[in-house]
Amino acid sequence: MEKIIIFDLLGVITKEPMFATNIIYPLVKDKISYDLFKKKYLLYAIGTIEKKDFWEFICTNSSIEKFENRIIKETIITFEIKKIINDLVSSGCVLYLATEIPKRWGELLLEKAGIKAVFKKKFYSSDLLVTKPFSDFYKKVFKEIKGDEIYYIDDTLINLIAAKKIKKHTAIYYSIESDQASCKEMDYKINNLKKIIEICGIKK
Repeated sequence: MEKIIIFDLLGVITKEPMFATNIIYPLVKDKISYDLFKKKYLLYAIGTIEKKDFWEFICTNSSIEKFENRIIKETIITFEIKKIINDLVSSGCVLYLATEIPKRWGELLLEKAGIKAVFKKKFYSSDLLVTKPFSDFYKKVFKEIKGDEIYYIDDTLINLIAAKKIKKHTAIYYSIESDQASCKEMDYKINNLKKIIEICGIKK
């Protein structure tokens, strides 16, 4: 049976889940208020505004690439994620990405991680026009993913709960924190992504 694995990006493939607040805003805080920044980020994330609209009043068009390069540079990729994902692919797993990050930055981060081409399909909120944890996000994702053995990895419990309501799958909560959070929608809680190999029953 084909094993299907859906990866979140922020907080799983990258080490920083608070991408907008902790990575981007410190670079632009002298140009825009936090409230307006968050509003524009959300609109950009769900595809309501385009890149030029997000950067309006923050920097000139000629400076956008410089800011984006700084954003990607400041974002740390999770250690060994490339090896883990390559091990999954070489074992016959089919990988998908489901993320709320705007597509442009998501693609740049996947390129930085060296895993841009490994996913069968990438679901960006800016393409789906809806973000996590709204049910329509997961309805659109699972409509295109066919299979019975599905694993979904996310670092946010509310996302796991929302996804579980749409389609039966194995929910994997990834958190490096020592919290005791638990819920019936969560099948596994891990603090090391290497455990995905074990959970999926892959022999190395």
